Amino acid sequence: MSKKNNLIAGIILICLIGIYVALKSGILEPEIVDIPNDYELSEAIFESEKDDIIEMQITNSDGSFSFKKDGEDWICQEKPEIELEQGNINSLSWDYITLKPNKTIEEQAANLEPYGLQQPQASIHLILKNHSEITFLLGNQVEGGGGYYFMEAGKNTVYLMGSLECNNLLHPLSYYRKSMLFSFAEESVKNVFYQVGGISYKIKKIQQQQWKMTEPYEREVYALSFSEQFLTPALQLTITEFYDELTADKCGLNQPTYQLQISAGDESDVLLIGDENESGHYYAKWKNKEQIFGIQKDSLAFLEVSPLNFMQSYVYLPQINTVESFIGTIQGKEFSMLIERIDEETNYYFNGEKVESELWKEKFQILLTAEIIDFANEAKANGEPIISYTAKLTDGTETKIAFYPLDERNYAVAYNDDICFIVNKNSVDTIIENF
Repeated sequence: MSKKNNLIAGIILICLIGIYVALKSGILEPEIVDIPNDYELSEAIFESEKDDIIEMQITNSDGSFSFKKDGEDWICQEKPEIELEQGNINSLSWDYITLKPNKTIEEQAANLEPYGLQQPQASIHLILKNHSEITFLLGNQVEGGGGYYFMEAGKNTVYLMGSLECNNLLHPLSYYRKSMLFSFAEESVKNVFYQVGGISYKIKKIQQQQWKMTEPYEREVYALSFSEQFLTPALQLTITEFYDELTADKCGLNQPTYQLQISAGDESDVLLIGDENESGHYYAKWKNKEQIFGIQKDSLAFLEVSPLNFMQSYVYLPQINTVESFIGTIQGKEFSMLIERIDEETNYYFNGEKVESELWKEKFQILLTAEIIDFANEAKANGEPIISYTAKLTDGTETKIAFYPLDERNYAVAYNDDICFIVNKNSVDTIIENF
């Protein structure tokens, strides 16, 4: 290496060492350069306090509608009777607490046509509680979908505004209307009433995770099946269309197809569901209100689920430790089954004779083996019952069960003298054969 090269290398090394020492000692500090961010660097074009805005007038492809503060809530001035989703309207108003564009596109634009602001697709007029007013216009969406052209009316400065704020101006009035039909949690539900095909059903919560059907029959209800097949989809019902110009008599709501009432304690309104329309919706309304709306047909499928899917399917099934006796007849022959409890001793009797507990329990299971396959509705008993018995429990309550021939394959079951259910003939034959 030449002396010249050695000299240059030495100079460079000395410079590097000098810079290193200077940085370590704090004589030189590295310059920190921020990467520009249009949003952070831009100034707000409008600011207000949270409760300053008292009225918002919106015009878009859905027409013109306005919201006005009424105490803590908003009302629709054109339709004060409709229920509004307050959270959605609050979100709209909060966009204007600090309205900050992504960036300025053009100041004092001479031609607004390229931005879609000559004929804006939406506008919002704000009225503040100090009586000042301001209007903003929404133009075209920018290429690539990264926002919209935006400006204050009367000032020709064009901004790029984010999609979130702009989308709130494009929503139809229906977006701001209350759409959830039930607003409470499943855990708080205490009573359910519904009517299908003219038959009314009432189901009440006995305690947590324990339900009982009280009408048209008293039956135990399986909590998990009831929740999955009925209650959960019922609480998820939403309004998907509004029909403000229709009346109940035009929608089958004077004689509804279904009725549904779900309450969490206090008495609640009844949902009436009328005819199906051409768009695949059912007309519906609350019984004590005038507004008519649409519910998607598929979301109402739970109303056609047979209660047999979530209720006790055996005709009669008491806990054995609550039973005192069964006394009745099978094909005209009398039979009896008794349990005698004396202190710690339990004795079992069948037709007057003391028997082993295993035999008695086997007869007990067979006697109660018949499962419901359908509701009797208008079925009528024919002749004398083929099997009938009265079950007496240790608390003194008595239940009468009777099986009547219905047709070649089925029997009708009377529960406390009322024809309630239908069972398969084979299950009745099994009882007869084993007794």
